[in-house]
Amino acid sequence: MLDRTAKRFDLRPDWLVADTAYGSEESLVELALKRQILPFIPVIDKGERTDGTLSRSDFTWDDENDRYICPEGKDLRHTRRNYSDPGRISTEMKPRKYRATKADCQACPLKEKCCPNSDTRSLQRGKYEMVRDFARSCTASAFNEIAQKRRKKALPRPRPTPRRTR
Repeated sequence: MLDRTAKRFDLRPDWLVADTAYGSEESLVELALKRQILPFIPVIDKGERTDGTLSRSDFTWDDENDRYICPEGKDLRHTRRNYSDPGRISTEMKPRKYRATKADCQACPLKEKCCPNSDTRSLQRGKYEMVRDFARSCTASAFNEIAQKRRKKALPRPRPTPRRTR
C-alpha cells in the first residue's frame, strides 16, 4: 500500500498508525529501518505472561552492558565467560538467550513468581528487538494519542446494511 501511494500520489509518510495486526517484527523492520517511518503500532509481544509470573516487561534492558536486569537487581547475561581472544565472541545479530545464575535464582525471594518450574530464568532477545523497543517507545509517546485520533478521523465508517421490512 505504501508503494502504491508513493507511486500514484508521490506521497511518502513520516509516520504511520496501524493496529496490532501490523505489529510483527517483519512489518516494524520494513517501516522503521528500511523506509525510515515512525511506527505508531502496538507490538505483537508473546513475552507477556498471563499466569501471574513475571513477564519480559518486568525486566530492564541495559543496552550499554548487553544484559537484562531482574526486578531484584540481578544480571541476566548472554555469556559469562571472558575470552582471551575477543574474536571468539560472535558479533553477528541473531537471537540471544540471556540467563541468570542458579545461585541468584535459588536465593531470590521472587523465585516462585519468576521461574517456578525451572532452576533459573532466561529471556530471549530477538535479532531486531531494538526495532520493537523503538516501536514501543513510539506508542508510549505523547504524540501517539494525537496520531490515533487522526487515524479514527481518516477511517471510513461502515455503512449500515439495508434491512427488509414487512
